[in-house]
Amino acid sequence: MSVTLDEVNLTWLRGRARVTAQGNLSEALDRLLTEARTGGRRAPVRSAVGLVTLPVDDPDLAKAKAAVRQLFDESLSRPLVAREDSAAYESETPKARRKRAGTRRG
Repeated sequence: MSVTLDEVNLTWLRGRARVTAQGNLSEALDRLLTEARTGGRRAPVRSAVGLVTLPVDDPDLAKAKAAVRQLFDESLSRPLVAREDSAAYESETPKARRKRAGTRRG
């Protein structure tokens, strides 16, 4: 690989190489690029930029919004069944059941 640098940048990189990479320009450049890419963190920065392509015929995603809304409405129209396992209450005494229910016997 070949890299062409402006003379001012090359002078700066040589100075950086002396300090950080024992004079090795390639290593100094590699470190510099790694720092720029990761923002100084060890893990690389992850970005979603460029991962999604908007459809030309629907740039505001109006069709997508309608489709998601329809799926959501269909989901809400289905009955929701919630059940408790009665085995959890079988070992309770009548007094414990009344206490859990918030009622007291006089």
